[in-house]
Amino acid sequence: MPSSDLPVRDAALCRALARLAGGRGGTVWDEADGVPGDGTAAQVVAERADGTVVRVAGRVAKAHAAGTDPRALAVRLGAAAAPQYAGVLLPPAYGGGPVPLPGGRLGTVWPYGTPVDPHDPAAAPWEEAGTLLALLHTAPVPAPGDLPGPLPPMRGPAKAARALVRMRRAMATSAPMAGPGAPGTTDIPRSRHDAPPGPQVRTPPNCPPGTRQRARPDAPPRSQHDDGPPGPQVRTPPGVPYQSPPGGAPPGTQGWARESTSRPAVRVRLAAAARTVERAWAGLPDWCRDEAPSPNTVTLCHGDFHLGQLVRHPASGGPWHLIDVDDLGLGDPAWDLARPACWYAVGLLPQEIWDRFLGAYARTCRARGAAGATGTAAAAGTAGGLAGPDPWPLLDAPARAVTVQTAALGVAKARAEGRDLDEAEEACVAACARMAAPPGRDDRGDRAELPARPGP
Repeated sequence: MPSSDLPVRDAALCRALARLAGGRGGTVWDEADGVPGDGTAAQVVAERADGTVVRVAGRVAKAHAAGTDPRALAVRLGAAAAPQYAGVLLPPAYGGGPVPLPGGRLGTVWPYGTPVDPHDPAAAPWEEAGTLLALLHTAPVPAPGDLPGPLPPMRGPAKAARALVRMRRAMATSAPMAGPGAPGTTDIPRSRHDAPPGPQVRTPPNCPPGTRQRARPDAPPRSQHDDGPPGPQVRTPPGVPYQSPPGGAPPGTQGWARESTSRPAVRVRLAAAARTVERAWAGLPDWCRDEAPSPNTVTLCHGDFHLGQLVRHPASGGPWHLIDVDDLGLGDPAWDLARPACWYAVGLLPQEIWDRFLGAYARTCRARGAAGATGTAAAAGTAGGLAGPDPWPLLDAPARAVTVQTAALGVAKARAEGRDLDEAEEACVAACARMAAPPGRDDRGDRAELPARPGP
């Protein structure tokens, strides 16, 4: 088993996860350089605040985020193992609840599955994803007594609210900015005449494979070797909130003035972006901001769907399954479709891929309804509406919320890294600007970023 290339910050936690996943008792972590030793059977797959994952052969052990409710997690584990979700949710590798780990975190063990290849966007399983979500939404919810407790709410709105908190904390910090303009560093140039080789466009969190090269449907492709000019620049005077041009940014343009990458100038632009995100957030329904219960509490939802939540199991060519039950719960199924809808609306996802994803979802919902295999009438009705000719009335609010969430995370990360927003992050902030525009400001109406599209 190869050792991980990731630096290990918490060797004790990784050792415990290796043992939990079935690693050999003699597994040794080389704490001198912070990575597993060459002879270890364990591999660190991910190490983040919201989850550390260690793989040992055919199993992975996950340390869930600090503060995770053990009772809610036990219920979510039970749901993943419920027979009605067989072939949809990847079940845990063993029965029982989560296991305490060093530092007070909780651990679970899962079969290893092959993830989506981010370097092969043509093979991304969009139809399979739409089918799995439809099966999840239309399956009967486990009866009382079949799980260790009542199903908790889906946590999508809570994650969106946390993204706003993260942005506010990042903008409020008085710590010196890293990156361009920081003491002892050289400003990073932004034009083709003085830019270093390499990509200028980053991909926001959980974006679909291949979107590094196209931030808008009408924007010219940008390869990893293309550091050409960004096109006309839209200047934002200091202290003025960011506003995208009428009708959206022209092809190939950047929404922020790039003439200065000094630390104060970057701060001014990020502060303007944060104000724009806040205005868009204030215009969302209460339930999307996690300030009120969801209007739909009868449908089991994933809560944090993106392509990184899919694996093949068995790993060698098996069918696709949904993974990561941390946000699983009862809520509005439109939230599970909201991230692809957001990507599509802001131009990060081509219409052809969106149509394939939504078409598979709709066909599966209709087939389940015709076969009488759906759960409650309310759940079937909501899923059926998403499968109808125009799903946007149901998708609108969740997709807006995820757009704001993505923009907030982009601003927070840019502030922490001492840089301007990249092109994809700007697209989300520009969407927030249009969402927050006063009546009459945008002639495309209040659904400017979420245009109605014919159903599949």
